[in-house]
Amino acid sequence: MKNLLRPCPVCDGKCGDVLHHQRFAVSDDYPLPDEYDVVICSSCGMVYADTPATQSDYEKFYGTCSIYEQPAGAQTGTTPPDDIARLEQTGTLFANHIPSKGARILDVGCANGGLLQVLGRLGFSNLVGVDPSPACVKNTRNGGCQAYRGELAHLPAEIGCFDAIILTSVLEHVLDVKSAIAALVGVCSDNGRIFLEVPDAAGYADYLHAPFQDINTEHINHFSIASLRNLMVQFGFAPVLEKRVLATGPSGLVFPGLEVGYERRTAQVQQPWLIDSAFRGQMERYIDESRAMMQEIDQHLRSVLASSTEVIIWGTGQLTMKLLCDTALKDAKVVAFVDGNPVHVGKTLRGVPIIFPDQLENQKAPIILATLLHTQGIRNRITALGLTNPVVTLRER
Repeated sequence: MKNLLRPCPVCDGKCGDVLHHQRFAVSDDYPLPDEYDVVICSSCGMVYADTPATQSDYEKFYGTCSIYEQPAGAQTGTTPPDDIARLEQTGTLFANHIPSKGARILDVGCANGGLLQVLGRLGFSNLVGVDPSPACVKNTRNGGCQAYRGELAHLPAEIGCFDAIILTSVLEHVLDVKSAIAALVGVCSDNGRIFLEVPDAAGYADYLHAPFQDINTEHINHFSIASLRNLMVQFGFAPVLEKRVLATGPSGLVFPGLEVGYERRTAQVQQPWLIDSAFRGQMERYIDESRAMMQEIDQHLRSVLASSTEVIIWGTGQLTMKLLCDTALKDAKVVAFVDGNPVHVGKTLRGVPIIFPDQLENQKAPIILATLLHTQGIRNRITALGLTNPVVTLRER
């Protein structure tokens, strides 16, 4: 058992067991830590990153490094295709648990308003979005919804109260979870409902596509149904929806999620901690299988690097950040990192510049595709650019 740097985001517990230690090779100006322990709270069973990062570190990260305002390749102001089906699924499920079509609905972190537009098509008209990005606020307004610039911890005072509040793909990123929920409660009407969508940590091992894909610098909370209920009951909310779902992501791969809803009760909700006895074992299986996958990749890369003195690495995302610490790539001579996202290009990683794909024309070293999710798309891009470099995937074909 360890005394923790970060209190449990659900129960404020100070002690827990270390399940895994994760390291990251971060770009030279990256504001978040390059390592942390993944721990399980001794009191309530919540699993989370025991990160030394502060709130200001995360504010700096999402202000300068986040890919969420406009994903690479997306048309300005639109919802990326991979997100459309997920938003339709989420919006339909939540709509079935909002009692009235006249309900006043708030989507916090609304991005370009995709979920609000789904709800509008389902017959809801009193729709409001909040997002920290001015561009996203503008795009949401252009889509026919009210929208305000603001952050979860600092919601605009003028927005008023709501009958339904929605938070999707946000809570797994939040350092101070209880303050975030308190902010939502502050704009929730009596008997109002709060709906949350997060990754389903209990399902990680069943839908493992890349090693430690859900343990990264951004996802620092790993929720189960039990931990979410434990969190919300402290604020006087009782569950009205608790559903494990599957969402289709890049390349048609399936990812597990939780879509839950809670109703505010005027009488205090009394409940002891709900402990999911299977959750620890599910997380440990995910970690063990991720380690085995990483070792398989490492063995493959060692055989490749035995005949190559220099390599190019295509992709600088979360998997690359782990490969550079935990595989033979940590000792490789990397002559260039390639990424199509302008958020990353122009920075340096291990002192090596990150460049756009079309800047590779004079580089002849083998290209290692540092992804297990987007391999075919990158191959197509290499072909379109007319590059003749040898191409190496992370797994043998």
